[in-house]
Formats: sequence, structure tokens, C-alpha cells
Amino acid sequence: MITSIIFSKDRPLQLDLTIRSIRENFFVQNNILVLYKETTGYASSYKTLQNEHPNVVFHKQGDSIFQDINRLVSESEDNYIVFFTDDNIFYRKASFTYDDMNSLFKEDLSCLSLRIGANTTQREIDGVIGNDHLPDQAFVFVKDEEEDDYKFIAWNRTTVKPCGYWSYALSVDGHIFEKKTIAPICDELLYQSQYCGHKGDLKWRDTPNEFESKLQRFQFEVHGGMAAPSYSCVVNSPNNRVQSSHDNFSGRVYPLVPYELNEQFQKGKRLNADKISFGDIVCPHTEIDLLAGLE
Repeated sequence: MITSIIFSKDRPLQLDLTIRSIRENFFVQNNILVLYKETTGYASSYKTLQNEHPNVVFHKQGDSIFQDINRLVSESEDNYIVFFTDDNIFYRKASFTYDDMNSLFKEDLSCLSLRIGANTTQREIDGVIGNDHLPDQAFVFVKDEEEDDYKFIAWNRTTVKPCGYWSYALSVDGHIFEKKTIAPICDELLYQSQYCGHKGDLKWRDTPNEFESKLQRFQFEVHGGMAAPSYSCVVNSPNNRVQSSHDNFSGRVYPLVPYELNEQFQKGKRLNADKISFGDIVCPHTEIDLLAGLE
């Protein structure tokens, strides 16, 4: 039905929350794969996670993340691929069904974004918070007769001001793609990474951020349509940073140290989403007080 690929590095406690939140709030017919990388002190934690989540398939990252991603996408037998990172949380239940999504993608979409909705009105860039509202030309789609509400909003991202969430289709933070759209892109990126590596170009770093940045080459080669649930489902909580390829902001409100969280995980502690307050999510990247759910 759908393949969820979660990128993870040195965040077993947060990854556990990501997996559990997806299980709780997303499709039951969901093949969850974890592509992970661990440094010293984290191997046993990822082994514990594999034992605790027997229905999740864990793949240890190899020499090339582009090769790993291409393999996982190409081998998937599902029609849809969605990417997550281990600081994503599916904080509310998806308001749509698989059949709804099938109907939606008949409209020539580049993606269905789970991280934005009419509720997400802000974007932070370099510490400055600005408005990032629903595009004026967005329209509703698929009415929920029981709730007398609409399940989706859709718009043409090519007519939206750039540098905002509403024009950014190729993301690894909760964006659903048709396999027929994303698979050729992953295949091309693998070819490019191998060519550049052969030429001695070391700029192709093995992180999900690097993968996402390379995806942007294809922004005008995918459909202009984007869609989202009427209310967002996924939030990214950047409490810490575990990669060095991109200087993403993190830990400005609720800073968390990865090795300290790993110690808590190894003591048997877990994060309970029911005890975490998400409040009003107005930005897809919002730091959450995760330790409120530690038990």
C-alpha cells in the first residue's frame, strides 16, 4: 500500500516515538523501513529497537546513502513512498483514507505533504519568524460527508512565492510521493553521486539533508500540484542535530543531548506521545518538550 522510509542516526529514543506515532496515526497498511546509522555507543540501542518493533525492517546505512535509498525505493512493491526523519512526530491521526489519497493523486500532484495545512502559517529562517500562509488560490478537495468538512487542500506550487513550505515539494519531512515519480529521481541521484565520486567530488555527503538538497534539482521536473490535509499531521521537533553536513537550527527552546537520551533509552525509558503537549502547531518545524513524555 505505502512504504514509509525513516532516516535515523543516534536517536533511538526519538526514533521509537516516530515509529509509535506512525503506527498510531497513519495507515495500517504501511511497510515501515528504517535506514539508520549509528556511532559508538548506539549499536545496542538499535538492536533493542529491532526487537521491540519486529514488524519494522531496519537497514544499516552502507557506503552510500544514495545507493541505500535507491534500493529501498526501487524494491518497494507499494504505489506510494513517504520519507520521515527520526525527529518527525505524527502528532495527530490522518483524516483521510487510502482511497481518498488515490483519488487525490489522480490530479497530477508532485506530493502530498503531511507537515503543512491551513493551521501552519509561519516559517522560521535564520531565527527570523515570518508569515507563510495558505496560498490564496488553494482549493478544497474531497469532502468528508460525516464531518461536513474537507479532507484536503490543493494548490499550484509554481504560482506561490518561493522559499516557503507551500512551494517546497521535494522534502523528506513527511511528504508522500507516487513511486513512479520518486523512483526515477532516486535512480538518477545514485548515478550522479557515483559519477561525482569517481571524479573526486566529495560534496555528496551521506546524510538525509544531502539527499534532500540534491532532490531540489528536480523541482521543475515534477508536477506543479501539491496537496496537504486540511490540518497538518506531522511536525518536526528539532531538539538536537546529529549530522554535520548542514547547519540546521536545533535546541533553541528544548535542547536535548543525544547521548543523554540514549542513556535514558538504555535504562528502559520511552517517550509517551499521550503525555506530550503539542499545542497549536503553526510551523512545521516546532520544538516540542519531548521529555514531558518520558516514562
